[in-house]
Amino acid sequence: MKAGAMSKPRRNRYILYTSFLNGFYCGDLVYHLRKLSVELDFDLIVIQTKGFDAFSMPVALNRADGAIVLADCISPSLVKELVSRAIPVVSVSYRYRIPGTESVFVDNKAGVQLALDHLLSLGHRKLGFVGDIRITDVAQRYDAYKEFMALHGLQVSSEALILAGDTFFRGGFEAAERYLETRGSCTALFFATDFNALGFLERVQAKGVRIPEDVAVAGFDNVYLGTVKTPPLTTVDQNFAGLASYAVSRLTKRLAGEPALEEPTVLPCDLIVRGSTLPGAPVPPEESAMVPESLFEGMLSNNYEVIKSLSLKSIGELANFTPLFGPLAAWGAYCASNGDCLRESLVIQKSFAVSSPEGVLPAVGDEIARADFPPEGVFATDAGKNRLVSILPLIDEGETGGIVAVAGNAETGPGYATYSMFANYLDLLAFEIERENLIKTVVERERLPQGQDPQGLCLVVRPGSPKLPARQQGLRLERLG
Repeated sequence: MKAGAMSKPRRNRYILYTSFLNGFYCGDLVYHLRKLSVELDFDLIVIQTKGFDAFSMPVALNRADGAIVLADCISPSLVKELVSRAIPVVSVSYRYRIPGTESVFVDNKAGVQLALDHLLSLGHRKLGFVGDIRITDVAQRYDAYKEFMALHGLQVSSEALILAGDTFFRGGFEAAERYLETRGSCTALFFATDFNALGFLERVQAKGVRIPEDVAVAGFDNVYLGTVKTPPLTTVDQNFAGLASYAVSRLTKRLAGEPALEEPTVLPCDLIVRGSTLPGAPVPPEESAMVPESLFEGMLSNNYEVIKSLSLKSIGELANFTPLFGPLAAWGAYCASNGDCLRESLVIQKSFAVSSPEGVLPAVGDEIARADFPPEGVFATDAGKNRLVSILPLIDEGETGGIVAVAGNAETGPGYATYSMFANYLDLLAFEIERENLIKTVVERERLPQGQDPQGLCLVVRPGSPKLPARQQGLRLERLG
Protein backbone atom coordinates (compact mmCIF):
# COMPACT_ATOMS: atom_id res chain seq x y z
CA MET A 1 0.00 0.00 0.00
CA LYS A 2 1.30 3.48 -0.85
CA ALA A 3 2.25 5.57 2.14
CA GLY A 4 -0.56 7.80 3.30
CA ALA A 5 -3.14 6.18 1.02
CA MET A 6 -5.52 5.54 3.94
CA SER A 7 -5.58 6.26 7.64
CA LYS A 8 -5.63 2.57 8.57
CA PRO A 9 -3.75 -0.36 7.01
CA ARG A 10 -5.37 -2.21 4.15
CA ARG A 11 -4.21 -4.86 1.71
CA ASN A 12 -2.67 -3.81 -1.60
CA ARG A 13 -4.87 -3.51 -4.67
CA TYR A 14 -3.57 -4.42 -8.10
CA ILE A 15 -5.16 -3.72 -11.47
CA LEU A 16 -4.87 -6.41 -14.13
CA TYR A 17 -5.41 -5.04 -17.64
CA THR A 18 -6.34 -7.82 -20.05
CA SER A 19 -7.88 -7.96 -23.52
CA PHE A 20 -10.37 -10.58 -22.30
CA LEU A 21 -11.45 -11.94 -18.93
CA ASN A 22 -11.23 -15.57 -19.99
CA GLY A 23 -10.07 -17.87 -22.74
CA PHE A 24 -6.55 -19.05 -23.41
CA TYR A 25 -3.69 -16.88 -22.16
CA CYS A 26 -5.80 -14.10 -20.66
CA GLY A 27 -7.98 -16.57 -18.76
CA ASP A 28 -4.97 -18.53 -17.56
CA LEU A 29 -3.26 -15.41 -16.18
CA VAL A 30 -6.50 -14.24 -14.52
CA TYR A 31 -6.90 -17.66 -12.92
CA HIS A 32 -3.38 -17.73 -11.47
CA LEU A 33 -3.55 -14.11 -10.28
CA ARG A 34 -6.88 -14.82 -8.59
CA LYS A 35 -5.23 -17.69 -6.71
CA LEU A 36 -2.26 -15.53 -5.79
CA SER A 37 -4.51 -12.74 -4.48
CA VAL A 38 -5.72 -15.14 -1.78
CA GLU A 39 -2.32 -16.71 -1.08
CA LEU A 40 -0.46 -13.38 -0.93
CA ASP A 41 -3.35 -11.26 0.41
CA PHE A 42 -4.13 -8.55 -2.15
CA ASP A 43 -7.28 -7.34 -3.89
CA LEU A 44 -7.50 -7.76 -7.67
CA ILE A 45 -9.27 -5.38 -10.09
CA VAL A 46 -9.53 -7.01 -13.54
CA ILE A 47 -10.26 -4.58 -16.39
CA GLN A 48 -11.15 -5.97 -19.82
CA THR A 49 -9.81 -3.69 -22.56
CA LYS A 50 -11.27 -5.46 -25.63
CA GLY A 51 -8.22 -4.91 -27.80
CA PHE A 52 -4.68 -3.72 -28.19
CA ASP A 53 -2.89 -0.43 -27.73
CA ALA A 54 -5.93 1.87 -27.70
CA PHE A 55 -7.55 1.54 -24.27
CA SER A 56 -7.05 4.68 -22.19
CA MET A 57 -10.03 4.87 -19.77
CA PRO A 58 -8.68 6.09 -16.38
CA VAL A 59 -10.96 3.81 -14.37
CA ALA A 60 -9.77 2.65 -10.90
CA LEU A 61 -6.56 4.69 -10.94
CA ASN A 62 -7.22 6.04 -7.45
CA ARG A 63 -7.83 2.50 -6.20
CA ALA A 64 -4.60 0.94 -7.48
CA ASP A 65 -1.27 0.33 -5.79
CA GLY A 66 0.18 -1.51 -8.79
CA ALA A 67 -0.73 -2.62 -12.32
CA ILE A 68 -0.09 -5.71 -14.46
CA VAL A 69 -0.63 -5.37 -18.23
CA LEU A 70 -1.07 -8.44 -20.43
CA ALA A 71 0.62 -7.84 -23.79
CA ASP A 72 0.02 -4.35 -25.25
CA CYS A 73 -3.66 -4.11 -24.29
CA ILE A 74 -3.59 -0.48 -23.06
CA SER A 75 -2.36 2.71 -24.64
CA PRO A 76 1.09 4.13 -23.90
CA SER A 77 -0.65 7.28 -22.66
CA LEU A 78 -2.44 5.27 -19.96
CA VAL A 79 0.84 3.61 -19.00
CA LYS A 80 2.42 7.05 -18.63
CA GLU A 81 -0.54 8.16 -16.50
CA LEU A 82 -0.02 5.18 -14.19
CA VAL A 83 3.68 5.97 -13.88
CA SER A 84 2.94 9.65 -13.20
CA ARG A 85 0.81 8.53 -10.25
CA ALA A 86 3.74 6.46 -8.88
CA ILE A 87 1.86 3.23 -9.65
CA PRO A 88 4.40 0.52 -10.57
CA VAL A 89 3.68 -1.26 -13.86
CA VAL A 90 4.74 -4.76 -14.96
CA SER A 91 3.85 -5.81 -18.51
CA VAL A 92 3.67 -9.48 -19.48
CA SER A 93 4.86 -10.53 -22.98
CA TYR A 94 5.30 -6.93 -24.14
CA ARG A 95 7.77 -4.12 -23.48
CA TYR A 96 6.48 -0.55 -23.38
CA ARG A 97 9.94 1.07 -23.12
CA ILE A 98 8.55 3.75 -20.80
CA PRO A 99 10.75 4.68 -17.82
CA GLY A 100 9.29 3.31 -14.61
CA THR A 101 7.84 0.17 -16.25
CA GLU A 102 9.29 -3.31 -16.50
CA SER A 103 8.43 -6.45 -18.44
CA VAL A 104 8.56 -10.24 -18.28
CA PHE A 105 8.52 -12.83 -21.05
CA VAL A 106 8.74 -16.58 -21.40
CA ASP A 107 11.82 -17.82 -23.26
CA ASN A 108 10.32 -18.25 -26.73
CA LYS A 109 13.64 -19.27 -28.26
CA ALA A 110 14.39 -21.97 -25.70
CA GLY A 111 10.81 -23.28 -25.90
CA VAL A 112 10.99 -23.67 -29.69
CA GLN A 113 14.35 -25.40 -29.38
CA LEU A 114 12.89 -27.88 -26.88
CA ALA A 115 10.06 -28.79 -29.28
CA LEU A 116 12.27 -29.06 -32.36
CA ASP A 117 14.93 -31.06 -30.51
CA HIS A 118 12.18 -33.49 -29.53
CA LEU A 119 10.99 -33.85 -33.13
CA LEU A 120 14.57 -34.26 -34.32
CA SER A 121 15.16 -37.01 -31.75
CA LEU A 122 12.20 -38.92 -33.24
CA GLY A 123 13.91 -38.96 -36.63
CA HIS A 124 12.12 -36.06 -38.29
CA ARG A 125 14.26 -33.94 -40.62
CA LYS A 126 11.61 -32.15 -42.64
CA LEU A 127 10.20 -29.78 -40.06
CA GLY A 128 7.59 -27.15 -40.88
CA PHE A 129 6.47 -24.00 -39.06
CA VAL A 130 2.88 -22.68 -38.81
CA GLY A 131 1.92 -19.32 -37.33
CA ASP A 132 0.86 -15.70 -37.72
CA ILE A 133 4.27 -14.02 -37.80
CA ARG A 134 2.70 -10.55 -37.49
CA ILE A 135 2.35 -11.26 -33.75
CA THR A 136 5.43 -10.43 -31.66
CA ASP A 137 5.64 -13.75 -29.80
CA VAL A 138 5.02 -15.74 -32.99
CA ALA A 139 7.69 -13.77 -34.88
CA GLN A 140 10.18 -14.58 -32.11
CA ARG A 141 9.27 -18.26 -32.36
CA TYR A 142 9.68 -18.18 -36.14
CA ASP A 143 13.13 -16.63 -35.79
CA ALA A 144 14.04 -19.38 -33.31
CA TYR A 145 12.78 -22.00 -35.79
CA LYS A 146 14.92 -20.60 -38.62
CA GLU A 147 17.95 -20.43 -36.34
CA PHE A 148 17.45 -24.03 -35.28
CA MET A 149 17.10 -25.26 -38.85
CA ALA A 150 20.26 -23.43 -39.93
CA LEU A 151 22.22 -24.74 -36.94
CA HIS A 152 21.34 -28.33 -37.85
CA GLY A 153 21.82 -27.89 -41.58
CA LEU A 154 18.15 -28.45 -42.34
CA GLN A 155 16.47 -26.83 -45.32
CA VAL A 156 13.49 -24.48 -44.96
CA SER A 157 11.46 -25.03 -48.14
CA SER A 158 8.47 -23.01 -49.30
CA GLU A 159 6.26 -25.87 -48.12
CA ALA A 160 7.83 -25.71 -44.66
CA LEU A 161 6.34 -22.29 -43.82
CA ILE A 162 2.58 -22.09 -43.53
CA LEU A 163 1.34 -18.60 -42.65
CA ALA A 164 -1.73 -18.49 -40.44
CA GLY A 165 -4.24 -15.64 -40.55
CA ASP A 166 -4.50 -15.49 -36.77
CA THR A 167 -3.36 -17.32 -33.65
CA PHE A 168 -6.64 -19.15 -33.04
CA PHE A 169 -8.63 -22.02 -34.54
CA ARG A 170 -9.32 -20.25 -37.83
CA GLY A 171 -5.60 -19.89 -38.53
CA GLY A 172 -5.28 -23.63 -37.95
CA PHE A 173 -8.16 -24.32 -40.32
CA GLU A 174 -6.40 -22.28 -42.99
CA ALA A 175 -3.15 -24.15 -42.40
CA ALA A 176 -4.99 -27.44 -42.74
CA GLU A 177 -6.46 -26.42 -46.10
CA ARG A 178 -3.01 -25.56 -47.43
CA TYR A 179 -1.53 -28.78 -46.09
CA LEU A 180 -4.32 -30.87 -47.60
CA GLU A 181 -3.90 -29.17 -50.99
CA THR A 182 -0.19 -29.89 -51.24
CA ARG A 183 0.28 -32.87 -48.90
CA GLY A 184 3.71 -31.32 -48.35
CA SER A 185 6.84 -33.24 -47.64
CA CYS A 186 7.09 -32.18 -43.97
CA THR A 187 6.83 -35.12 -41.59
CA ALA A 188 6.42 -32.87 -38.55
CA LEU A 189 4.90 -29.44 -38.01
CA PHE A 190 5.62 -27.00 -35.20
CA PHE A 191 2.73 -24.63 -34.49
CA ALA A 192 3.45 -21.27 -32.86
CA THR A 193 0.19 -21.53 -30.85
CA ASP A 194 -1.82 -24.47 -29.55
CA PHE A 195 -5.04 -23.10 -31.00
CA ASN A 196 -3.52 -23.11 -34.49
CA ALA A 197 -2.48 -26.72 -33.88
CA LEU A 198 -5.91 -27.75 -32.58
CA GLY A 199 -7.69 -26.16 -35.54
CA PHE A 200 -5.30 -27.97 -37.90
CA LEU A 201 -5.87 -31.31 -36.17
CA GLU A 202 -9.64 -30.98 -36.37
CA ARG A 203 -9.61 -30.45 -40.14
CA VAL A 204 -6.92 -32.91 -41.22
CA GLN A 205 -8.15 -35.75 -39.00
CA ALA A 206 -11.60 -35.35 -40.55
CA LYS A 207 -9.89 -36.03 -43.92
CA GLY A 208 -8.24 -39.20 -42.66
CA VAL A 209 -4.78 -37.87 -41.81
CA ARG A 210 -3.25 -39.93 -39.00
CA ILE A 211 -1.54 -38.14 -36.12
CA PRO A 212 1.38 -38.63 -35.57
CA GLU A 213 1.87 -41.42 -38.14
CA ASP A 214 1.34 -39.21 -41.22
CA VAL A 215 2.47 -35.95 -39.64
CA ALA A 216 3.60 -35.21 -36.09
CA VAL A 217 2.26 -32.02 -34.50
CA ALA A 218 3.69 -29.92 -31.65
CA GLY A 219 2.34 -26.63 -30.31
CA PHE A 220 3.25 -23.81 -27.95
CA ASP A 221 1.14 -22.68 -24.96
CA ASN A 222 -0.23 -25.76 -23.14
CA VAL A 223 -3.91 -24.84 -23.31
CA TYR A 224 -6.46 -27.07 -21.60
CA LEU A 225 -8.12 -28.21 -24.84
CA GLY A 226 -4.83 -29.76 -25.92
CA THR A 227 -5.04 -32.22 -23.04
CA VAL A 228 -8.45 -33.58 -24.07
CA LYS A 229 -7.73 -33.83 -27.80
CA THR A 230 -7.22 -37.28 -29.37
CA PRO A 231 -4.30 -37.74 -29.47
CA PRO A 232 -3.32 -35.21 -26.78
CA LEU A 233 -1.17 -32.34 -28.04
CA THR A 234 2.58 -32.18 -27.42
CA THR A 235 3.28 -28.58 -26.43
CA VAL A 236 5.59 -26.05 -24.83
CA ASP A 237 4.23 -24.97 -21.45
CA GLN A 238 4.11 -21.15 -21.24
CA ASN A 239 4.56 -21.21 -17.46
CA PHE A 240 1.52 -19.04 -16.71
CA ALA A 241 1.86 -19.64 -12.99
CA GLY A 242 5.45 -18.40 -13.13
CA LEU A 243 4.54 -15.28 -15.12
CA ALA A 244 1.77 -14.37 -12.66
CA SER A 245 3.92 -15.02 -9.62
CA TYR A 246 6.83 -13.01 -10.99
CA ALA A 247 4.64 -10.01 -11.90
CA VAL A 248 3.16 -9.89 -8.38
CA SER A 249 6.58 -10.28 -6.74
CA ARG A 250 7.93 -7.35 -8.76
CA LEU A 251 5.00 -5.13 -7.74
CA THR A 252 5.61 -6.06 -4.11
CA LYS A 253 9.29 -5.18 -4.36
CA ARG A 254 8.56 -1.93 -6.19
CA LEU A 255 6.17 -0.88 -3.44
CA ALA A 256 8.90 -1.68 -0.94
CA GLY A 257 11.17 0.83 -2.67
CA GLU A 258 13.08 -1.13 -5.31
CA PRO A 259 13.59 0.65 -8.66
CA ALA A 260 12.16 -0.71 -11.89
CA LEU A 261 14.34 -3.21 -13.76
CA GLU A 262 15.56 -1.68 -17.01
CA GLU A 263 15.90 -4.94 -18.96
CA PRO A 264 13.13 -7.51 -19.51
CA THR A 265 13.10 -10.67 -17.42
CA VAL A 266 12.90 -13.99 -19.28
CA LEU A 267 11.42 -17.05 -17.57
CA PRO A 268 12.05 -20.68 -18.60
CA CYS A 269 9.42 -22.94 -20.12
CA ASP A 270 9.03 -26.74 -20.39
CA LEU A 271 8.13 -29.27 -23.06
CA ILE A 272 5.19 -31.59 -22.39
CA VAL A 273 5.36 -34.68 -24.63
CA ARG A 274 2.01 -36.26 -25.56
CA GLY A 275 0.55 -38.46 -28.24
CA SER A 276 0.51 -35.98 -31.16
CA THR A 277 4.26 -36.59 -31.62
CA LEU A 278 4.92 -39.82 -29.71
CA PRO A 279 2.39 -42.66 -29.97
CA GLY A 280 1.65 -44.16 -26.58
CA ALA A 281 3.19 -41.25 -24.65
CA PRO A 282 2.21 -41.62 -20.97
CA VAL A 283 -0.57 -39.31 -19.81
CA PRO A 284 0.21 -37.47 -16.53
CA PRO A 285 -2.11 -38.59 -13.68
CA GLU A 286 -3.70 -35.15 -13.34
CA GLU A 287 -4.57 -35.14 -17.06
CA SER A 288 -5.96 -38.68 -17.11
CA ALA A 289 -8.70 -37.54 -14.73
CA MET A 290 -9.81 -34.65 -16.94
CA VAL A 291 -13.13 -34.41 -18.77
CA PRO A 292 -13.35 -36.44 -22.03
CA GLU A 293 -13.28 -34.34 -25.20
CA SER A 294 -16.85 -35.15 -26.31
CA LEU A 295 -18.29 -34.40 -22.89
CA PHE A 296 -16.23 -31.21 -22.61
CA GLU A 297 -17.60 -29.94 -25.94
CA GLY A 298 -21.13 -30.69 -24.75
CA MET A 299 -20.52 -28.76 -21.53
CA LEU A 300 -19.29 -25.76 -23.53
CA SER A 301 -22.41 -25.79 -25.69
CA ASN A 302 -24.78 -26.14 -22.74
CA ASN A 303 -23.02 -23.44 -20.74
CA TYR A 304 -23.20 -21.07 -23.71
CA GLU A 305 -26.97 -21.51 -23.93
CA VAL A 306 -27.28 -20.90 -20.18
CA ILE A 307 -25.25 -17.71 -20.15
CA LYS A 308 -26.91 -16.48 -23.35
CA SER A 309 -30.30 -16.70 -21.66
CA LEU A 310 -28.97 -15.06 -18.50
CA SER A 311 -27.45 -12.17 -20.45
CA LEU A 312 -30.91 -11.04 -21.46
CA LYS A 313 -31.67 -10.33 -17.80
CA SER A 314 -31.12 -7.05 -16.06
CA ILE A 315 -27.89 -6.77 -14.11
CA GLY A 316 -30.09 -6.29 -11.06
CA GLU A 317 -31.11 -9.93 -11.39
CA LEU A 318 -27.55 -11.25 -11.28
CA ALA A 319 -27.94 -11.70 -7.53
CA ASN A 320 -30.50 -14.41 -8.27
CA PHE A 321 -27.75 -16.55 -9.77
CA THR A 322 -25.36 -16.56 -6.82
CA PRO A 323 -25.78 -20.35 -6.46
CA LEU A 324 -24.21 -20.60 -9.93
CA PHE A 325 -21.50 -17.96 -9.58
CA GLY A 326 -20.98 -18.31 -5.85
CA PRO A 327 -18.95 -15.61 -4.11
CA LEU A 328 -17.91 -13.99 -7.43
CA ALA A 329 -21.08 -11.88 -7.53
CA ALA A 330 -21.71 -10.03 -4.27
CA TRP A 331 -22.17 -6.58 -5.83
CA GLY A 332 -22.66 -5.28 -9.34
CA ALA A 333 -23.49 -2.13 -11.26
CA TYR A 334 -24.12 -0.79 -14.71
CA CYS A 335 -22.75 2.76 -15.00
CA ALA A 336 -23.25 5.17 -17.88
CA SER A 337 -21.07 8.06 -18.89
CA ASN A 338 -22.49 11.33 -17.61
CA GLY A 339 -22.76 12.50 -21.22
CA ASP A 340 -20.08 15.16 -21.02
CA CYS A 341 -16.84 14.04 -22.67
CA LEU A 342 -14.96 16.76 -20.74
CA ARG A 343 -15.80 15.19 -17.37
CA GLU A 344 -14.40 11.80 -16.41
CA SER A 345 -17.26 10.48 -14.31
CA LEU A 346 -19.89 7.76 -14.31
CA VAL A 347 -23.51 7.63 -13.15
CA ILE A 348 -24.83 4.42 -11.62
CA GLN A 349 -27.89 3.30 -13.60
CA LYS A 350 -28.56 -0.09 -12.02
CA SER A 351 -26.96 -1.99 -9.17
CA PHE A 352 -27.42 -4.88 -6.80
CA ALA A 353 -25.83 -5.98 -3.54
CA VAL A 354 -26.27 -9.43 -2.03
CA SER A 355 -25.48 -7.97 1.40
CA SER A 356 -23.79 -4.79 2.57
CA PRO A 357 -23.92 -2.30 5.45
CA GLU A 358 -26.51 0.39 4.72
CA GLY A 359 -25.03 3.53 3.23
CA VAL A 360 -21.62 2.04 2.38
CA LEU A 361 -22.31 1.56 -1.33
CA PRO A 362 -23.52 4.27 -3.73
CA ALA A 363 -27.13 4.30 -4.85
CA VAL A 364 -28.66 4.44 -8.30
CA GLY A 365 -28.23 7.97 -9.67
CA ASP A 366 -25.03 8.65 -7.74
CA GLU A 367 -22.10 10.03 -9.69
CA ILE A 368 -18.57 8.74 -9.20
CA ALA A 369 -15.30 9.76 -10.84
CA ARG A 370 -13.85 7.10 -13.14
CA ALA A 371 -10.58 7.12 -11.23
CA ASP A 372 -12.51 6.48 -7.98
CA PHE A 373 -14.41 3.51 -9.41
CA PRO A 374 -15.08 0.93 -8.01
CA PRO A 375 -16.49 2.64 -4.92
CA GLU A 376 -14.56 2.18 -1.69
CA GLY A 377 -17.52 0.37 -0.16
CA VAL A 378 -16.90 -2.58 -2.46
CA PHE A 379 -13.68 -3.28 -0.57
CA ALA A 380 -15.12 -2.47 2.86
CA THR A 381 -17.90 -5.08 2.76
CA ASP A 382 -17.32 -8.68 3.80
CA ALA A 383 -14.29 -7.74 5.88
CA GLY A 384 -11.34 -10.10 5.76
CA LYS A 385 -12.07 -11.41 2.27
CA ASN A 386 -9.84 -10.67 -0.69
CA ARG A 387 -11.89 -8.85 -3.31
CA LEU A 388 -12.09 -9.58 -7.02
CA VAL A 389 -13.62 -6.79 -9.13
CA SER A 390 -14.31 -7.45 -12.82
CA ILE A 391 -14.81 -4.34 -14.98
CA LEU A 392 -16.00 -4.33 -18.61
CA PRO A 393 -16.01 -0.97 -20.42
CA LEU A 394 -18.89 -0.44 -22.85
CA ILE A 395 -18.58 0.90 -26.38
CA ASP A 396 -20.69 3.98 -27.06
CA GLU A 397 -20.44 5.95 -30.31
CA GLY A 398 -17.37 3.92 -31.21
CA GLU A 399 -15.58 4.94 -28.02
CA THR A 400 -15.45 3.57 -24.48
CA GLY A 401 -18.17 5.13 -22.34
CA GLY A 402 -20.01 3.34 -19.55
CA ILE A 403 -19.00 0.18 -17.73
CA VAL A 404 -20.39 -3.01 -16.25
CA ALA A 405 -18.72 -4.10 -13.01
CA VAL A 406 -19.21 -7.01 -10.64
CA ALA A 407 -17.37 -7.53 -7.36
CA GLY A 408 -17.07 -10.55 -5.11
CA ASN A 409 -14.59 -12.61 -3.16
CA ALA A 410 -11.40 -13.83 -4.82
CA GLU A 411 -11.48 -17.17 -3.05
CA THR A 412 -10.38 -20.19 -5.03
CA GLY A 413 -13.59 -22.19 -4.53
CA PRO A 414 -15.05 -21.23 -7.95
CA GLY A 415 -12.69 -23.02 -10.34
CA TYR A 416 -11.42 -22.15 -13.80
CA ALA A 417 -14.61 -23.33 -15.54
CA THR A 418 -16.94 -21.45 -13.18
CA TYR A 419 -15.06 -18.17 -13.61
CA SER A 420 -14.98 -18.68 -17.40
CA MET A 421 -18.76 -19.05 -17.50
CA PHE A 422 -19.09 -16.04 -15.21
CA ALA A 423 -16.86 -13.98 -17.54
CA ASN A 424 -18.85 -15.14 -20.58
CA TYR A 425 -22.02 -14.01 -18.83
CA LEU A 426 -20.54 -10.55 -18.23
CA ASP A 427 -19.39 -10.35 -21.86
CA LEU A 428 -22.86 -11.12 -23.18
CA LEU A 429 -24.50 -8.82 -20.65
CA ALA A 430 -22.22 -5.95 -21.73
CA PHE A 431 -22.99 -6.71 -25.38
CA GLU A 432 -26.73 -6.64 -24.72
CA ILE A 433 -26.45 -3.27 -22.96
CA GLU A 434 -24.39 -1.86 -25.85
CA ARG A 435 -26.93 -3.16 -28.36
CA GLU A 436 -29.90 -1.73 -26.47
CA ASN A 437 -28.17 1.64 -26.09
CA LEU A 438 -27.39 1.73 -29.81
CA ILE A 439 -30.97 0.90 -30.77
CA LYS A 440 -32.29 3.56 -28.37
CA THR A 441 -29.92 6.18 -29.79
CA VAL A 442 -30.85 5.39 -33.40
CA VAL A 443 -34.59 5.54 -32.63
CA GLU A 444 -34.23 8.89 -30.84
CA ARG A 445 -32.21 10.38 -33.69
CA GLU A 446 -34.73 9.32 -36.28
CA ARG A 447 -37.36 11.33 -34.39
CA LEU A 448 -35.34 14.55 -34.46
CA PRO A 449 -34.20 16.89 -37.21
CA GLN A 450 -31.08 15.53 -38.86
CA GLY A 451 -27.89 16.61 -37.11
CA GLN A 452 -29.38 17.27 -33.67
CA ASP A 453 -28.93 14.94 -30.71
CA PRO A 454 -31.60 14.38 -28.00
CA GLN A 455 -29.25 15.76 -25.32
CA GLY A 456 -28.53 18.98 -27.21
CA LEU A 457 -25.42 17.52 -28.82
CA CYS A 458 -24.32 18.00 -32.40
CA LEU A 459 -23.42 14.94 -34.46
CA VAL A 460 -20.06 15.14 -36.16
CA VAL A 461 -19.18 12.62 -38.87
CA ARG A 462 -15.71 11.14 -38.47
CA PRO A 463 -13.44 11.37 -41.52
CA GLY A 464 -13.36 8.10 -43.42
CA SER A 465 -16.80 6.94 -42.33
CA PRO A 466 -18.61 4.53 -44.66
CA LYS A 467 -20.70 6.11 -47.39
CA LEU A 468 -24.02 5.71 -45.64
CA PRO A 469 -26.85 8.13 -44.85
CA ALA A 470 -25.66 10.65 -42.29
CA ARG A 471 -27.69 9.17 -39.43
CA GLN A 472 -26.09 5.75 -39.94
CA GLN A 473 -22.49 6.85 -40.21
CA GLY A 474 -19.89 6.67 -37.44
CA LEU A 475 -20.83 9.72 -35.36
CA ARG A 476 -19.27 11.57 -32.51
CA LEU A 477 -21.06 13.73 -29.95
CA GLU A 478 -20.02 17.30 -29.20
CA ARG A 479 -21.83 19.75 -26.92
CA LEU A 480 -23.57 22.62 -28.71
CA GLY A 481 -22.68 26.09 -27.50
